[in-house]
This record gives sequence, structure tokens and C-alpha cells, in this order.
Amino acid sequence: MKYLAFLRLFRYNNPMIKADQNNRKFREASHLQAMEDNPLDAADKALFAMFEREGWSPERRRNYILEQADARVLNEPVPAAE
Repeated sequence: MKYLAFLRLFRYNNPMIKADQNNRKFREASHLQAMEDNPLDAADKALFAMFEREGWSPERRRNYILEQADARVLNEPVPAAE
């Protein structure tokens, strides 16, 4: 029984397994984006690679993406009313 507990602990705390799970999730999300006719471009892929490389938490990633989206909205010119 102790061996099974060790395997469970090893499985969930092993950085190689976590990296593989994150990679799988990224590929699935990228595929969904492509299915919605909005594939990830090189800049998007580089951004997510940076998140992984620097070990950003999901909350920090989300906040950064939302800040970037807000900045784009605020910097874009307002379309002319018809």
C-alpha cells in the first residue's frame, strides 16, 4: 500500500509528468483555436512558451493576458458612427 501512495505522489509531483500534461493541454487548446478559425500565431506561441519557461501561475498568466487585451482596446481608434 505504501508503494501505491508513493507512485501517486511521484506521479503528481513529477515535473516531467506535469510538463507533459501542460504540453497536452496546450496542444488541445491550440487545436480548438484552429477549429474556431482563430489559430495561434507565432507571437501567441512564444507568449505561452515564456509562461512555461518562467513558471508563471495560471492567475498571473490570466491577469497578464487581460491587461494586454485592455491595452489593445484602449489604444485602438474608435470606429466612426454611421
